[in-house]
Amino acid sequence: MAQTYYIGADGGGTRTTACLLSSNGEILAVHKGGGLNYHAIGLEKARENLKSIVLSLLPGEYENAVIGAGLSALDDKATREQLLSFCGDVFSPDRMLLHSDAYMALMAATLGKKGVLAISGTGSMIVSSDENGIQTPAGGWGYLLGDEGSSYSIAVRGLKAAIRFYEGTGEETSLLSKAMEFFSLSSFRSLIDKIYDPNTMPSDIAKFAKEVLTEAKNGDAVSYEIAKDEITSLASTLSALVKDDPPETAWVFGGVFEHNSWMIDLFEEALKKRCPNMKAALIPMSPAVGAAIYAMKQKNALTDEVLSNIQSAYREWNL
Repeated sequence: MAQTYYIGADGGGTRTTACLLSSNGEILAVHKGGGLNYHAIGLEKARENLKSIVLSLLPGEYENAVIGAGLSALDDKATREQLLSFCGDVFSPDRMLLHSDAYMALMAATLGKKGVLAISGTGSMIVSSDENGIQTPAGGWGYLLGDEGSSYSIAVRGLKAAIRFYEGTGEETSLLSKAMEFFSLSSFRSLIDKIYDPNTMPSDIAKFAKEVLTEAKNGDAVSYEIAKDEITSLASTLSALVKDDPPETAWVFGGVFEHNSWMIDLFEEALKKRCPNMKAALIPMSPAVGAAIYAMKQKNALTDEVLSNIQSAYREWNL
């Protein structure tokens, strides 16, 4: 009888990280490919990207693979209609399990148990799950309606602070010179052309958050207040979501946290004002592995031994 393989995919807007696991929990391969956000690139392109990734992980026939994919295009577990639409005539819907990328990241920490996760990347979102795997999201309204604590929100706040200093209505901040340099501006007013260029995406603007956070760490008071205020807003959203039964740990994920450990400390400090016993910690494994674990769990293939093997194997891979 042919072995069943499990593929976990963390499908973002521009990039997907995926891993191939054997049925006993051995990580066999890792591959990165194009994004899976079909709202941005269309269903056909998203399917094409995932098929390319799957074939890179498991060349030849892949009928024996069960695929768990976390998609930034989803807010919850895919409906049957969404599943069939995504699979098309390329994948078997019986071997495809789709959920939100946030939930798969949470799976990487809780392994299907109760928990809560804060994501702070280009956008931000909170997601909690109960003992039955029922997901409850909060935040994640997108850059137009408010993604507090996200790179985009931090970046825009930073640019607005630079504008106020430039026009003499705000406090002095190094963000003015950093914006000039980051956007390669000959004059600061030309920032208007850069930001409103049709080719400028929210993700392009969000990259300026790195400068804001660097200046905050280096002592710029305006930058620090922006960082603290944004991460406090994210913590408030999480605290409100779990206020009736707060878990011991609030898991975190995303570039803001991964590249700025001091932001995790600020996040935890803000959490403790409402939930005194809660701590914050980065998820221990990648969302791609979380997606594979989810697929195994849904197919009743996740045993304690398999999970132990996955955790041991993970230490050897850079996911």
